[in-house]
Amino acid sequence: MKQTFILGVVISALVFLATVGSANAEPRPTRDQIAEIAFLNGSWLVSLSNMSADGEWERQEVKAFADFEFTLDRNIIEGEITPMPPLFIHERLFITYDVVRKYYRILSMDDYWGWVLIMTGSLADKRLDVNNVGTNTSWRSGSSEGTGWSDTRMQIESVDENNVRITRHLSNDGGKSWQPFDRWDLKRRHEH
Repeated sequence: MKQTFILGVVISALVFLATVGSANAEPRPTRDQIAEIAFLNGSWLVSLSNMSADGEWERQEVKAFADFEFTLDRNIIEGEITPMPPLFIHERLFITYDVVRKYYRILSMDDYWGWVLIMTGSLADKRLDVNNVGTNTSWRSGSSEGTGWSDTRMQIESVDENNVRITRHLSNDGGKSWQPFDRWDLKRRHEH
């Protein structure tokens, strides 16, 4: 009984020391692939545009705020898009790089539909291009086109140091063709 007690104290002390040691340790450097999309870090004012029936972007009067930051030892970028009325759907994005499979992965969730999309893809020329085809996260669109299930493609690109564009596309045929449906233009908010 006494040995069990001593063993418990030793294990507790080791866990405590490991916790204190890790809290004081220097953070690991950001994974190179995540550092390449660090242009997303910061606070943003978001303007929304929708694709019209005639193929032109129509800017909406609604706006939102977005905040992106490094999390989990600087190996994930987490973002939240908070709408201003009359928009009401909050969206949260988690962006990481899968070092085994060698692709970027975005987990996208909203608080209205309850959908969780898992999108994978690549980065080229400061544009992250991901989609959810093959991830078993298609969503029921109610469209009479194709299968009635839709997939999402998201392109995130750095326009310049103060502007980022996120364009989403829709596919009703399992990713064979894509139609743009909305675009978020992010302008960096500078705190004074």
